[in-house]
Amino acid sequence: MPRPSSLLVALVLLGSSPNLARAAEPAPAAPVEPTPAAAAPAAEVPPAAAAAPAAAAAPAASAPEDEKPPRPARPPLPEFPESAPPPWSRHVDLGPDLAFVARIAEGTAGGTGGDVTYDSAIGFGLHARWMLFEYLGFTAYFVDSHHDVSFPAGALGLAGSLDVAALDTYSFGARLTPTWPVSERLLVWLSGGVGWGRLELGRMTVTPDAGAPYEVRARADSFVEVPLGLGASYAIWPRWLNLEAELVGSFAFDQEDATWRGMQAVDGEGSLVSVGPMPPIEGSFVATLGASLLL
Repeated sequence: MPRPSSLLVALVLLGSSPNLARAAEPAPAAPVEPTPAAAAPAAEVPPAAAAAPAAAAAPAASAPEDEKPPRPARPPLPEFPESAPPPWSRHVDLGPDLAFVARIAEGTAGGTGGDVTYDSAIGFGLHARWMLFEYLGFTAYFVDSHHDVSFPAGALGLAGSLDVAALDTYSFGARLTPTWPVSERLLVWLSGGVGWGRLELGRMTVTPDAGAPYEVRARADSFVEVPLGLGASYAIWPRWLNLEAELVGSFAFDQEDATWRGMQAVDGEGSLVSVGPMPPIEGSFVATLGASLLL
């Protein structure tokens, strides 16, 4: 028969066994409710530690820009062939001239006692030249000169000495110029044409051997000329500047203005005096040296 103490211990163990089983079972976990991140208390972060993530975030923000594919290089411009300059053509030669001019007057002035001559003189000229065709040009010209006049004793039927200003002359006209291009720089041509000119003589003072001096009024005359010549030009600056020389001889046909033929004057005593005619121009010789600007 068991002892009473052993029965008591067994009863106690049997009575406490359900509670021990329940204690041995794991307790169910309490449900965790989600809360916003902001609700969680933020831990204090040192300023240095906070700055580091911010600095690291900056490259991350620019990373998308760096990750963009590079733009393709600009293609080179297409190569265009160089255009040839337009062919040069000669339009007009224009320039001044230094002229040696001789106006030839021969014969006695109206048979009044002596030859009146017009001295040679240095003048100036202008010219313009166009090439109409490859071997034919056209020239417009102008020549101006002032000549001393020589009166021998008894000229113009006047006794005494004669004092007169220079004889002013000018002429202008046009010439055709058949041209031969000797080389790229040298041109040679012949010329022939027609022109018109003018002679102008100022007042004349007559000092007779006896008596008071008196004046003879001014007179003028015009003439038509037919010039024939030879010329050449050399390009000292190709396509820009030429040096030119020309020799021209002209036949003149005098129109004999009435005042050129003869006139009357009143001497110092109040008497009418006949003044003989001036000799007409029978021809001219003109040598020019000039420069031409090629336009």
